[in-house]
Amino acid sequence: MAFKHIREASLAQKWRFLKGNQAYRKAPLRTLARLLLWRLHCALKHPAHVRLDRWGASCLVPAQWRGISKLLYAFGEDYEPELIFLEKLLFRGGVFVDIGACFGVYTLAGSRIVGAEGKVIAFEPGTKAFSVLQANIRINNFTNVTAFRLALADRKTMLKLYHHPDASRNSLGTTEESAEYEEVQSQTLDATLHEAGVSHVDLIKMDVEGAEELVLRGGKRLARFKPSNNHFRN
Repeated sequence: MAFKHIREASLAQKWRFLKGNQAYRKAPLRTLARLLLWRLHCALKHPAHVRLDRWGASCLVPAQWRGISKLLYAFGEDYEPELIFLEKLLFRGGVFVDIGACFGVYTLAGSRIVGAEGKVIAFEPGTKAFSVLQANIRINNFTNVTAFRLALADRKTMLKLYHHPDASRNSLGTTEESAEYEEVQSQTLDATLHEAGVSHVDLIKMDVEGAEELVLRGGKRLARFKPSNNHFRN
């Protein structure tokens, strides 16, 4: 009975989440159809390209049922309200730093917003997610994006990146002794931006599953850039 209650609560939470999404409110039948079609993609292990028409970009997503791939395929550019909010914070010619880029949906939108005169610096430590990020930069022919396969921390060292079925939730910490992990290179934000020749930053998006303090410790000199906007997303 307890298991049944937990399962029903979980389904109820998922239904509330679905109904609350902008894409579902706009087109409920289309969204449900996209979810069913994504189930087929996952069964066949076929990745897909999601069109982000608002920014004229295409985002490759691996065939994974849990997490960001499903949300992007079902909801598209409406999968998170913060994504569209970028347009209020970024501008043409701006410099955008995407920390914890995963497959790069924020990188893609940011790249189109800042244009050829701007610059996007993306960080993603996971090997598989980084390969998808690189593919998305390549298929969109974006030349204003520089991607680093790094974990940002307070020093340069090797760290364990623990894997989650949802690649966007990989993390530098875990409570599960059996969790799979890979060793990744870490670097400070200050050092990497200096090496990349970045003279100022206008906006930062951060999604690092609890490692925000490590990132900020390695970005103490960032304050001298005096950005017009700093937006930290948890």
